[in-house]
Amino acid sequence: MGNGILTASVIVGMIAVGVTAALLSDNKSSGKKAAGNTVRNNFTPAAINNSSEDEVAFTNDEDFDFNVKKGCVTLVSYNGSDSIVRIPDIVNEIADNAFEGCTAEDIEIPDEVEEIGESAFCDCKNLKSVTLPYGLKKLGAYAFKGCEALEDIEIPDDIENIGEETFAECTSLTKITLPYNLKKIGASAFSGCEILSELEIPDSVKSIGENAFNGCTNLEKVYLPDSIESLGENDEDSDVFDGCENISVEYDGNTYRYGQLKLLYIRVNCR
Repeated sequence: MGNGILTASVIVGMIAVGVTAALLSDNKSSGKKAAGNTVRNNFTPAAINNSSEDEVAFTNDEDFDFNVKKGCVTLVSYNGSDSIVRIPDIVNEIADNAFEGCTAEDIEIPDEVEEIGESAFCDCKNLKSVTLPYGLKKLGAYAFKGCEALEDIEIPDDIENIGEETFAECTSLTKITLPYNLKKIGASAFSGCEILSELEIPDSVKSIGENAFNGCTNLEKVYLPDSIESLGENDEDSDVFDGCENISVEYDGNTYRYGQLKLLYIRVNCR
């Protein structure tokens, strides 16, 4: 089937969006081939709600590319160069690599977004400010890796898993607010956050992956809850805090300095 172009004006709430729909038979969303054939669609709000198993790819004049499937709008990529980017509030998901390497300093994510894919904002080296929506339920691995200008981040309470290298190499990160429902911090999740000085891990956390805080050279104080069941490789040779030479870890009424971390790993992993 050949490609078709359809132009429409879309009114979503109080916002008018000019849309050019590129109907592609071999469309991709989050790196996966769309199921079925692409369908023609005039992209009204009703069309979003009634969209089928097939996907419709479209773009607008604000440098965004989207896919729509079964009423869900996925932002596939951003191709602009603005310093401030406001993601349209029609978006429900941000795909893998959607903003990777972009030059924006401030990205506004609407409350409607529930999923952020892997490497979605990876290597956005100028990104200083981003507010994660309250209803966010999934945050992919490597999502903010290499965001060297990012200074603080508050992770919403519905996030239960921070994946591998999600905030690795965020070298300006000074403050992290972890969610109350967090259960797992993945391997190297915050590795290389060299300015981070203090961290309180919620009581809900059960597992912290290997090298999770590797190279956080300014990290001085960590509060570790009694809920922890495994640290790193789950033995005495774990390296969760490798290179954190100024650290003191508070756990179960005791304080562990850098040279005493092996005792901490034994106490947690071998009990």
